[in-house]
Amino acid sequence: MKTARRSGDPESYYNCDFDWAEDCFVQCGGSENSGFFFEAFPKTPDTMIRGDSKTSIEDAEKKAWDKFLRNTSCKLDHSNPENFDRKGYKNGVGFCKECNLFIGDMFEPTTKCCKCGVPTYYSPDINNNWWCKECSKDIPAELMTETQKFFRNYKKEEPISEEEFKEGLKEVIEHIVKKA
Repeated sequence: MKTARRSGDPESYYNCDFDWAEDCFVQCGGSENSGFFFEAFPKTPDTMIRGDSKTSIEDAEKKAWDKFLRNTSCKLDHSNPENFDRKGYKNGVGFCKECNLFIGDMFEPTTKCCKCGVPTYYSPDINNNWWCKECSKDIPAELMTETQKFFRNYKKEEPISEEEFKEGLKEVIEHIVKKA
């Protein structure tokens, strides 16, 4: 059976109860205080499946496995965008209308680069104007978020203040929490 890497402890592993494919990356973690999770990243279908549990990693894996079986036995064609719903997301993700399979790039993003007009969900400025990867190099400093300033300075290897670092880190964490 496959072993899952435990998040936060790269030396610790969990022996999976289910027969995940060889090329499927799996990870897990959690605690009694925060709850447990199990994540699988199968290649077929190319997705991320997560199971959450208040009781154990084993229970979280069982929930993830059940989702995987539901996805792989779905009667709808997962290569056809007509079988997917955006569910209000602008970034291009889609969810199968039958089994709720998550595909990260089923659609083009609905937001467009404010400079060149290509569909993108790469980077918003402080006014929530979107910039593609190529054009994001041209975001004026006065329109950059703290995170963008942090990474621009990081890439230049110029020192930033502790306050700039903390502000950038805070913004990244807030962004992650909003997406969860």
